[in-house]
Amino acid sequence: MKKLITLFAMIVAATTYGQQKRPEVSLVFGLNQPVVLHGFNFEANVWMKKFVIDYSHGFGLNYDNAFNSAGGKIKTYNTYTLGVGAYYRWLPFKKSDGALRGLTIAPSVRWWPNVGSSLKGNRYEYFNTRTEQNEVHKANNIGLGNTAWFANVSVGWTFMGKNK
Repeated sequence: MKKLITLFAMIVAATTYGQQKRPEVSLVFGLNQPVVLHGFNFEANVWMKKFVIDYSHGFGLNYDNAFNSAGGKIKTYNTYTLGVGAYYRWLPFKKSDGALRGLTIAPSVRWWPNVGSSLKGNRYEYFNTRTEQNEVHKANNIGLGNTAWFANVSVGWTFMGKNK
């Protein structure tokens, strides 16, 4: 985790060097995760003139092909993704000086394929007592239909300087 945060900070520093506009940082929370995946997600976005760098972290996400047995979970694991996306940011109260000025709504479409998981070999072999066969579960992708494509709308706050 510390390595990922350090890498994120290095990428932000490298890409913001020489930018004319000061980058803005948003802390937002995904809406799909609690509604569709019954979990939680937060994102840290660094908004630059033409680019966005995003760090996203989900917790307790459950997928349709839930990896469960009749008695409960067989195995829990983490996946790690890295990719690109198209982001938009709407600040409906940006021109105001009030408390809602930093309110942010940020839809995104991302291609974030798995680059690893906590499963050895990105798979888990087990004996299924219902089918009475050995089976293999491959690490899930985070996206739609177990693909790398993911769409989300996030809501949160952008930290900006004062209006000029």
